[in-house]
Amino acid sequence: MTEKSELPLGRSEEPTQPEEIAGHEERQEASANEATHRAAEILAKALSEAEAVLISAPKEPPQSPSPQEASEHHRRAGGEEMQSVIRALTEHFDRTLDRMGEERKLLADEMQSTVRSLREYLDRVEDRMDHDRRLLTEQLSTLSRSVERLERRLDEVPTRQTGTGAGSEAPETVTPTAPPEEAAEPVFAPGGEGLTVVISSVPGFQGLMEAQRALMRLPAIEGASVERYFDGEARIVLTLREPITASLIVETLSQSAEQPVQVEESRPDALRLRVRFQGEGS
Repeated sequence: MTEKSELPLGRSEEPTQPEEIAGHEERQEASANEATHRAAEILAKALSEAEAVLISAPKEPPQSPSPQEASEHHRRAGGEEMQSVIRALTEHFDRTLDRMGEERKLLADEMQSTVRSLREYLDRVEDRMDHDRRLLTEQLSTLSRSVERLERRLDEVPTRQTGTGAGSEAPETVTPTAPPEEAAEPVFAPGGEGLTVVISSVPGFQGLMEAQRALMRLPAIEGASVERYFDGEARIVLTLREPITASLIVETLSQSAEQPVQVEESRPDALRLRVRFQGEGS
């Protein structure tokens, strides 16, 4: 009896494990059903959203790249555009620098041409001035000789008039003929604009300076200034302190050049004396 009563008790304790297992399986099944239901709901929602997108999309939608591809494409396009801009700017600056170099070269060439033209113009002007100066000097010399010839002819006019026929009238004032000694020693008195001494065949410019200094050393001469010197002929104006003879002037000139001097014209009344050096080649 004791064994029988213990047996049922042991049986009543054994079914507890299958019940727990069954309850656990039910809970798992319920959780799985709930998860499946939620997954179905999510899938249905996603399908409805996709359907809505497809309905709202154009019939032939353009193929849009993925965000990564779009970003890569945008970055690549931006880089290419930036490189293109940089390349264009570089080319523009290169062209600008080349143009500046060309302009600088053209400006330098123009400056050199202008300087060369200006130098040539100044040379021509200087040559022209020298030519005009020589021409003016020659004209003055010719005019001086013409005036001297006119003066000589005017001096000869009274002589010709007195040498005409017997009925010719004598001039009111006749200059007496001086003795030969006095004619060889004309005296030039101080006054007027000074005594003009015309010297021909001057032995060079240095000889002219020596002649001027020699005349300045004479006590009767206060000053001697050279007014003209051209083609071996000089004109010196003497300022006199006291009367002086032509022979003293001739002797002084001869000593200064160490060669003889000849009197060609002596006019004390006009304060004019013309002499010539008688050196070699004169």
